[in-house]
Amino acid sequence: MQVDFLTDRSLTYDECRTKCTSFAASLQSVGAQKGDVLAAFLPNLIEYPLILIGASGVGVINTTLNPVYTAAEISKQLELSGTSWAITTPELLPTMREAIDRIGDKRRKDALSQPGRIFVVGAGTCKTNEGTSSSKQVHLGRRCYL
Repeated sequence: MQVDFLTDRSLTYDECRTKCTSFAASLQSVGAQKGDVLAAFLPNLIEYPLILIGASGVGVINTTLNPVYTAAEISKQLELSGTSWAITTPELLPTMREAIDRIGDKRRKDALSQPGRIFVVGAGTCKTNEGTSSSKQVHLGRRCYL
């Protein structure tokens, strides 16, 4: 059993396996491929290891970002790691968008600015952004079922 001691949420091993598989399927459904890089910009959540395991299960490489990083630090890591997908929380999303806006490599910046490239997770659900590169307004859409 996996337990989040801050929230008292718990998951059985079977629930963990199901959530890993569901997230992996969600990544594949939006076009993630083996060798792509997923940046995880998350606080300590019960879903955090499940996200990393799910991504690894379909060959997606993980790069983790500390939630206290600045947009400049995140931007540099996104560039150096070749990130093509990201996952964060609603609270951290503005910093992620600012970091993407700061990327100097136009190809990398354009890839991360495409609709559906940022997953937003919170309260046990996950959605992808749908269609804006503005750091002030992000439309949420497709669930990824965490």
